[in-house]
Amino acid sequence: MKWKHSAGKRRATIAWALVTAMPAMIATSKGKPDDKAMRTALRQRGFNTKRRAGCPEDIAAILTWLSRNTKPVSALTDPAVMRAVLDATASQLNGQRASAWTARTNRAILANALEYAVELRIFSSNPIKAVKSTADDAGS
Repeated sequence: MKWKHSAGKRRATIAWALVTAMPAMIATSKGKPDDKAMRTALRQRGFNTKRRAGCPEDIAAILTWLSRNTKPVSALTDPAVMRAVLDATASQLNGQRASAWTARTNRAILANALEYAVELRIFSSNPIKAVKSTADDAGS
């Protein structure tokens, strides 16, 4: 919803926040592509509608694998899944805690995306609100 009206830097921030959530949404590791390759494919093509067409074969294969092997959006109504997604967005790639600013920014981006899903009637309420937030979630 906000994507087309956002500046390039903001789009990159939105894409990165969604990329950080991705590991918690993977349903299986069978045939799983390299983590860095998945992040790159999502950032450069999956979340970039202008660059999605004409995708190189290797990136197209990764995006196809992701489309077949991620949990459905409805899984976010499970508090355990939602907590795992929030934990992922509050972490750095090396597993260490992200800064409080990064964790809050990523959570806000995810919350906005889920509010849009409510608007589209994908959810009756925002599943992020079912998970209690603590100071530790924000990287403090």
